[in-house]
Amino acid sequence: MRTPSRTTLALAAATSLLASAACGSSSSATTDATGNGIASVKVSAVLTNINVGSTTTVTLRSYSASGALLAVVANPTWSSNDATVATVDGTGKVSGIKAGSTYIKGSTTGSTGGIVRDSVQVTVGSATPGL
Repeated sequence: MRTPSRTTLALAAATSLLASAACGSSSSATTDATGNGIASVKVSAVLTNINVGSTTTVTLRSYSASGALLAVVANPTWSSNDATVATVDGTGKVSGIKAGSTYIKGSTTGSTGGIVRDSVQVTVGSATPGL
């Protein structure tokens, strides 16, 4: 019987994680198939331009040092650089408060125990033209 290669195992793990993310579920994987832990994260937003009173959602994905997707981070820490423009709650729901621009930051603990973080810029426009 032939043993699968590390590349095959890594691809299988990444495919499984992508399928889970596409279905809206999250994972708490902290290592890839070769044992690499969380080295970096990436914040993504459904929309980066919203209006006052509207919302968007952000997610935080973790990656190994080799660049393999590990997981959609289940419980990241979220913050807004300017909560007078947009706020973000613990689930990643971003709400437009007033016209302007801010960065939404997501973070989690990396494999070495340090904090890894990333951010995405969100621009909030007026809800009604001329405001």
